[in-house]
Amino acid sequence: MPGASLTVDISSLNLPDGSVVTVEPRVDAKTYAQYGWPGVRTSAVIAGEMALVNESDSPILVHKNDHICQVRTTTEVTPFTTSSPAPAQQRFEGRSVPCSSDIVIDDQLTPDQKAMFARLDADFDDVYLRSMVVR
Repeated sequence: MPGASLTVDISSLNLPDGSVVTVEPRVDAKTYAQYGWPGVRTSAVIAGEMALVNESDSPILVHKNDHICQVRTTTEVTPFTTSSPAPAQQRFEGRSVPCSSDIVIDDQLTPDQKAMFARLDADFDDVYLRSMVVR
């Protein structure tokens, strides 16, 4: 009914009384598709429960097992003051990381592997244009 409220148990969130939560509608819910309810809002927690008020002019039928909203906790904003401790500055120390251009492949191959690559190069030499090959 208009003005009536639906009480929802959110004790699993373990929030103290007076905490404020945000309520986000589940747009895939039948209730939201039919009535556009509930809308985005905030609600206070009292004894592990919150109330969703029907602010429309018509009754709303909440379908059985319909997950109508997501409840998210909010955080209290603490203003920054000059007396607040500044975070510790960590000095950045760069270090050298080897790049592919720094690696000499020939020094890492055994003589047998070098011979195998030379044979492969000779076998597939006609695949590439001579102007593309740097020797």
